[in-house]
Amino acid sequence: MAEPTTEKLKCAYCRDEITDKPVKKGGKVYCCEACAFQGSQAKACDGR
Repeated sequence: MAEPTTEKLKCAYCRDEITDKPVKKGGKVYCCEACAFQGSQAKACDGR
């Protein structure tokens, strides 16, 4: 018998497993508001 698939959510920014309430922003799922903010920021070419 196949085991039930329990897909665990991972944060789109830090890739940690989401154990509490996920934060959804821009079609992605984050573990907290801080990751949602950082993940939504534009990346500069020079890394700043």
